[in-house]
Amino acid sequence: MGAITIQDGAATDINFKAGSPTWENSINQRGTATFIVEAGPDVTTYPVDEGEDVFILDAGTKVFGGRVVHIKETDVLMTGRTQRLLSYSCLDFDQIAIRRVVNDSYSAQTAGAIVSDIITNYLDGESVTEGTIEGGPTISKIVYPHMYASVVLDELAALAGFDWEINLNKALQFKPRTATAAAFNLTSSNKDYLDISKSKTTNQYINKQILRGGIDIDTGLTETIAGDGNTRAFLIRKSANNVTLVETNIASAGFTTKTHDTAGESGSDFYWQKGSHTIEQDVGGTVLNAADLIRITFDAEVPVIIESELGSEITARAAVESGSGIYENVFTDQKIDDVDLAIDIAAARLERFGSIHEQVVYTTDTPGLIAGTLQTITLTDMNISGEWLIESVRGFDLDGDARYSVTAVSGQSLGGWQAYYQKLLNPADIISRENEVVYKMKTERETNQLTDTVEAIAPTTFGFSVGAQRTNICLQSQTMDSGTWVKGDASITADQYIAPDGTLTADKWIEAATSAFHLLQQNIATGFVAGTSYCFSAFFKADGRDWIRMDLGSTAWATTLPTFYCDIANGTVDPSPEGGLDEYGIIDYGNGWYRCWFVAQCDATATGRIELYMSNANHSGSYAGDGVSAIGVWGVQVEAVPDANPYPSPYIPTVGSGVAQDWDSMIGMATWG
Repeated sequence: MGAITIQDGAATDINFKAGSPTWENSINQRGTATFIVEAGPDVTTYPVDEGEDVFILDAGTKVFGGRVVHIKETDVLMTGRTQRLLSYSCLDFDQIAIRRVVNDSYSAQTAGAIVSDIITNYLDGESVTEGTIEGGPTISKIVYPHMYASVVLDELAALAGFDWEINLNKALQFKPRTATAAAFNLTSSNKDYLDISKSKTTNQYINKQILRGGIDIDTGLTETIAGDGNTRAFLIRKSANNVTLVETNIASAGFTTKTHDTAGESGSDFYWQKGSHTIEQDVGGTVLNAADLIRITFDAEVPVIIESELGSEITARAAVESGSGIYENVFTDQKIDDVDLAIDIAAARLERFGSIHEQVVYTTDTPGLIAGTLQTITLTDMNISGEWLIESVRGFDLDGDARYSVTAVSGQSLGGWQAYYQKLLNPADIISRENEVVYKMKTERETNQLTDTVEAIAPTTFGFSVGAQRTNICLQSQTMDSGTWVKGDASITADQYIAPDGTLTADKWIEAATSAFHLLQQNIATGFVAGTSYCFSAFFKADGRDWIRMDLGSTAWATTLPTFYCDIANGTVDPSPEGGLDEYGIIDYGNGWYRCWFVAQCDATATGRIELYMSNANHSGSYAGDGVSAIGVWGVQVEAVPDANPYPSPYIPTVGSGVAQDWDSMIGMATWG
């Protein structure tokens, strides 16, 4: 044991209440310290103030360094006097990185080089210097748009398998956890502890990592589509980021280049919109017939999923548990827009969490142990042997001297980055998308080989075989501000929300300050066919108004009017829909978006309309709007469906005409009626 002293930044001793000091440092978590100062009742100045440096010493050696972040004053009534206590809370110097924001992008640099740049450009002015900075992996591309430096350092450390800290001398260290040995080891001949325990846990264990990233760009894609004599809208399989070339081949005369521009412009042969699947022909052009071809060269937006697994770990767990042996985890970070980076992060998470860990906890009076260092523990009578990573060290005052509680784990640490990862794993951040690309890799720790293949899959968890062609007969399916949509006691502000496909194309539907039905309506020019079942679906996001009503109205449904209510704040449906619906449901697309849908059979061949109503409650019609409450709306779809598969197909965007598309499967998470 050693005597405890506390000093300010000028090395002046601070008198503290006996038994009050505690301090702790843990891997990739901020170190903390607390202590109490006994002051007089009329204290006007503090021995140390907020933001000042504080050091705790054990027998003259610094064991904690940081800054005061909180001071609490408490008066305690005692016999004949009042005792004022000043309770101090401190964070280690890592908290300096919480105060600064990084706004930068990096390409083809090592993780260590990025850390060095952050020190130079963001932390140097805070008296932080460069300590030991090791290189780590080369990162092909990464963007940090106004992110806290501490979060950036956490992410780089996770990617590299490193730890970072701003040490007692305010030098930033960025290095592998295996780089530093502990101050002492534990052996059968050196039992430098007072008590010790050992445990095993599968907590946080994973052997299959699924990573959902942002949007990557697949360049130089080409699709050739035949005309049909009717349509001017041509659907490409992946949403366009940029169209580089449009060509047509009329009656086998050979391909010729056509002019093209973005939607909203004029004077070109064809138009396209970023994030859309549709290339639209100008209304003045000659419609392509079945003998004509259009060839489109474009760069596609491709959301990326990485699946990485440890085959040997899965096999080992299956043998023990008599099951599949698979422990899966989904990690989401929309900032990761590069496949190689996503693969590196998936591999790093498996390295970190891909083994069953043992934990050792012991107390000791010997100082010098630091979280993140490796300690050899060989205690044959307890069957403990090997190198252990010290995960946390907690010091406390015992009768004026220091005592330590130490936690060490086998292999990678279980606790680090917990708060950061928990934020990113929020299910509300998960966006279901079509046309995702999965890069599957098998990672064997023994050989450290990465092999990846590419497979196109749909976005979520279960599917219904559809196979047949579907046609969305609703026009302007995501542009409700167009004249195709009739607004009743409501208005539309275009492009106000991030849509379920990740683009800023969802509209804000705002109720008027009137007592009325607040609706959107569109006449379906193609009409409906008797005896055919139709699926009506749309995406909604609550923004002050929580209920929606969907109708299929006209003489096409002469017997009953199909009507369906959904609670889009809680993701529930009306248990008693009207109009004899065949099927109905709600699909959670994450980030507050729900796809509401129902299927109903048409009574008579006739023209018709679709209607969307805001509602203030289930089965409520007209109500007094406030002029502010709104609903996000996007992706309206009306399609004929076969009796064998009465479900909505993946969303088919339209502009000025209906669009047909072959789909192999329909995938989604649904609450079925």
